[in-house]
Amino acid sequence: MKFAVLDFETTGMSSDKDDIIQAGIAVVDEYGTLLSSYASYVRPARRFRRKLRRLPGSRTRMSAKRRSLTRL
Repeated sequence: MKFAVLDFETTGMSSDKDDIIQAGIAVVDEYGTLLSSYASYVRPARRFRRKLRRLPGSRTRMSAKRRSLTRL
C-alpha cells in the first residue's frame, strides 16, 4: 500500500489573512520507504504582511516568482 504525506508552509495561522507559500508531497510505502517527493514554493494570493517581509530567511522573494497554488 502506498500513501501520500502533504506538508504546507504558510504565512501564518489564519485562513482569512494568511496564504500557503510552500507545498510538498511525499509518497511512501507501508514500510515508510520514500518512493517519490515533490516540493515547490507557491506565489501567495495576497501580499506578504510587513512583519513577515522583515524576518531573516524570509521566503517572500522566492515565493513571489513562483506559480499560484492552483497551477501546481
